[in-house]
Amino acid sequence: MIKFVYNEHGVCENPILKTFKCLKNYEAQVNVAIVQNEMWSYSIAFKGQDQGWSQPLIYHAQYTVFNTKDEAYIEGVKLLLKQVTDNDYKNRYKAIIEMLEDELSPVVQNQLSLF
Repeated sequence: MIKFVYNEHGVCENPILKTFKCLKNYEAQVNVAIVQNEMWSYSIAFKGQDQGWSQPLIYHAQYTVFNTKDEAYIEGVKLLLKQVTDNDYKNRYKAIIEMLEDELSPVVQNQLSLF
């Protein structure tokens, strides 16, 4: 199991992260880690054309805690998708939005259709 490291401010320095990038150097990221009481939490980050934001993944998370890594990850993707689609410049970020939507609803193919 991964040993997560937190700095003196309680911010995780080595979370598990997944980054979504598109050709225009836009980037969205979801980070997950185990926080207090062996629960999982997430943080999100975004880098757009003229804007960017992020939130730290803190050890003392109270409201965004989940029993599993997958639950925390999915909730992080949902929040990230909401933040990007509510953005005034969402038309610039269509590729990132599609990637996040695909992450929430993966396409499953029948194995026979692959041949």
